[in-house]
Amino acid sequence: MEPPHEPGLSGLLSRQFKRFATSVAIRDDECHLSYAQLHAKALNLVYQIRCLQVQPEVLIGILSPRGINHVVSQIAVIYAGATCVPLDVNHPVQYLANLLRNLDISILLTDKANSHRLEAHGFSQIVVDHRSMLTLVCEELGYDVIDLQPSQYRSHIFHTSGSTGRPKPVQVLARGIINYCLNETFVPVHEGQQFGHLSNVTFDVSIMETLGSFLRGATAVVLDRDTVLDPARLVKRIREDKIDVLWQTPALLATTINAYPQAYITVDTLLTGGEVVTAQLARKVLIYGPPKRLLNLYGPTECTMFSTFHNISMDDVERGNISIGKPMDGYEVIVVNDNLDVLPHGEVGELVIGGKGVAGGYLSESKKPGNAFIQLGHFCPNQQVYRTGDLGRWNSAGLLEFVGRRDNQVKIRGHRIELEAVEAILMATGLVSAAAAVKIDVDSNSDAESILLACVVPISEDTNPLTIRQAYTKNAPYLMLPRLEVVGHLPLTNTHKIDRRKLVEQYSERIGQKRTSPLHEPLSPIQQIVADVFGSQMGPEDNFFVMGGSSLHAARLVSRVKEDLGVQLRIAMVYEHPTQLELINLIESLRKGEVWTDKNETLWQPDLNLGKDMRPIPGDIVDWTTQSEGRVFLTGVTGFIGIFLLKELLLRSNVQRVACLVRATDELEAVKRILKALDLYGLRPSHMEKIWAIPGDFSKENLGLGGEVYDYFAEWASIIFHLGARVNWIEPYEAHRQANVLGLLNMIQFANTKRPKAIHYVSSTSVYGPTGLLTGATYIPEDENPESHLAALKYDTGYTQSKSVAEVIAWNAIANGLAVTIHRPGFVLGHSETGIGNSEDFFSRVVPSCVGMGCYPALSEHRDAFVSVDFVVLALLHIASSEKFFGRAYNLVEPHGDAMISLSEIFEGISAALPAGSLIEVPYGDWVGKCQSRTYAKTQHPLKPLMPMLEETVLDNKTRWELQARMPVVGTESLRNALRASPNLLCFPTIRTLLPKYIRHWLEMARQGVTST
Repeated sequence: MEPPHEPGLSGLLSRQFKRFATSVAIRDDECHLSYAQLHAKALNLVYQIRCLQVQPEVLIGILSPRGINHVVSQIAVIYAGATCVPLDVNHPVQYLANLLRNLDISILLTDKANSHRLEAHGFSQIVVDHRSMLTLVCEELGYDVIDLQPSQYRSHIFHTSGSTGRPKPVQVLARGIINYCLNETFVPVHEGQQFGHLSNVTFDVSIMETLGSFLRGATAVVLDRDTVLDPARLVKRIREDKIDVLWQTPALLATTINAYPQAYITVDTLLTGGEVVTAQLARKVLIYGPPKRLLNLYGPTECTMFSTFHNISMDDVERGNISIGKPMDGYEVIVVNDNLDVLPHGEVGELVIGGKGVAGGYLSESKKPGNAFIQLGHFCPNQQVYRTGDLGRWNSAGLLEFVGRRDNQVKIRGHRIELEAVEAILMATGLVSAAAAVKIDVDSNSDAESILLACVVPISEDTNPLTIRQAYTKNAPYLMLPRLEVVGHLPLTNTHKIDRRKLVEQYSERIGQKRTSPLHEPLSPIQQIVADVFGSQMGPEDNFFVMGGSSLHAARLVSRVKEDLGVQLRIAMVYEHPTQLELINLIESLRKGEVWTDKNETLWQPDLNLGKDMRPIPGDIVDWTTQSEGRVFLTGVTGFIGIFLLKELLLRSNVQRVACLVRATDELEAVKRILKALDLYGLRPSHMEKIWAIPGDFSKENLGLGGEVYDYFAEWASIIFHLGARVNWIEPYEAHRQANVLGLLNMIQFANTKRPKAIHYVSSTSVYGPTGLLTGATYIPEDENPESHLAALKYDTGYTQSKSVAEVIAWNAIANGLAVTIHRPGFVLGHSETGIGNSEDFFSRVVPSCVGMGCYPALSEHRDAFVSVDFVVLALLHIASSEKFFGRAYNLVEPHGDAMISLSEIFEGISAALPAGSLIEVPYGDWVGKCQSRTYAKTQHPLKPLMPMLEETVLDNKTRWELQARMPVVGTESLRNALRASPNLLCFPTIRTLLPKYIRHWLEMARQGVTST
């Protein structure tokens, strides 16, 4: 019996199996199947499925990893006229069981390795083992048992990762797969080619790799998970298996291309997409070893697979934007506004997709209000179209550009928060029947930042906000804790969606009424101060910092409490008592004369023991300078020293790559942060292609990379430079601990993973705190452990305290034989040639501000060991070049002579460069008073972050800055010994000769209005 004239997916597949009967259809490491064999094994399985009396489009789960068994299962389900539901074998059993029950699935195809996992849950299981299946085929290739469903038949269910954490089942239709795989404008694979099958079976792209290959007469080459994630193994398989076509997400593409720049040079067609393809990534592929074609694909699962494509060229790279191209045959795309009106070219709006590939909607949600599957009379009439939620525009060349997502996300205190996720967590508490999260923008004249508000409808009158908050915090990150408002019901729009705009209006009205109502009880002094500082009233148990407050708000709060209530608080007190209720109790206790104890001091002692249990792994320390190595792992690249170190590393011929760990959400953001830092200091280094931007966070487990990526870089790196740190002059030790203390511990562990690597840790000469004034120390050698100076450190900033404890940890590691080297720069000023300095550091804030005010403080005993940034970088790299210098500490200051320069000498030099009398010395208290009057009158002022350390007294009525007097001279013996082979560094220009250059830079900052005085 011959197939019908226009067969559906099952008919097309069986026709191709007959046409290419002797050709190889699929192969893995162990075996291969011809088209005829694959067809026969699928028919064998169809007979077993039919024994279960399946109805058309019944859902059948497939629990086996990518490979021949899974492909046989999918073809058999299609032949049977049922619907494939691919499952991820890596998911927990309970998750899989719940998912299957939610879909009302009773039949499960699985392999031997997974057959036991769901046995106890009552599913009808068929164990699929292609090796034991019969391969006899009848002459008609089994058309009598193949269900020739029409193209409208639902062939697959794929789950999208919903924003609330509950995946949505998308009904993929056979016509979409046929249109995609047999597209006339987009032909990814040709007859006889080898198509790498590396996608997870639950990802729609896996259909392109398998069914797409079979419909074109190609061979699907199965690549296991370990191969996909290991660039070396992947490249080997590409070469050995002569793979012609390959799909890789940009993330995988970046990992592979960074390790092996010519990885794809033998590939005919390289497909990528699913996330943003950066111009930098495309450049790497096209320059070093380009495939014949590099295609960028775009499209959601709701439109089967991909809907648009673009052949990436160097012209795209030079423009800095990689287009998502034009629609494939059978698809149409428009850009619309909020009213679904089509926008002209160039305007940004939501992308709406129509055509043959649009899915049949979400299972059981086809009529749900607000569904993204809609009908538009002016676009693809009488057909369902899909609102993607993506923003895009048509450019002047007639190509689509992806702009971003319309996800309901907000940024609060620099943290991106998804409102649906907050609502899902609230609902998961079981204490509320409805919840809606919104962002509240406070008065623009206030210093306060936006507020995360959640309106909830409790399940009973007995449920209070405190109970809900406690349940929420068990499952949610601390920074995502919203301000809770209990309401009777949630307002709805005409389309039955939650009216978030109305919620914001109602909240603002309630706050306004509380403030203006004559019947409302007047605010207490603390309530009034909090409302003024943070821009809105807060509940008695609302956490200031969770509600949008920052360290600057804490400083302002301390000042207002002193002004209005006459009580002197310390910043650390606010962090330890961050609610109105706690603050009121604290103030009452202080008024009674009770002594407050800083709990941060109690954190130091246990932290001083960190690192003592580390032992070096076996093996020799990697020599990073050899030709086969040269792979640098760098943190803190966006900082002042870090960006100059990067510039110097790129110039070194022995440096092959520099992996820069940057706190960012993705590689694109990481690249942007590095480029911004380069631009800030006017740096245009050559060999930018050596930069590898890695989004991560050294304060987190596995550096925020995930276990497999972490292990990859632990093996990849030849040397580590750890310069990253959290820097804040206000926040206490506890706020710096995660990044600066535990972060260093993480980096040392990273250096001691896979293979032993040297780690060079950048500390500071300030780690000893105000020890000169408090202990009488006049000289500190390089091998002095800061642990003996912790008594003085209690009067320093939380940042310095964290750096001191971190260095103690570094010494602990050194004592155990780990290859840790400590570099302590003095106070780092600008470049010796340009004079350009760090615009965010202490002196770049204080000096221009003093010039603007016309006065500077009388601090005659203040001095510091100043040093130029380029000396620090060159000395650090020289020391790092030889293993004989490892395991010690080096003070990176002027190696000869007195590097100490007094504050008076600096200001006298500045005064000499100004008209007479325009900059005078005044008593410290008078100077602070001038600073206060100017900083608190402005929402933005460079001195604002410094005010607590400038005005808050901590000992004998002295502030932290006043206690920095009589700084000891720091030794340089080890530094001089290390630099003997580098006379240019031993004879580097002294700071006194460079000081006029730095003064000109500071004065230029003042003239440009940097101080806003």
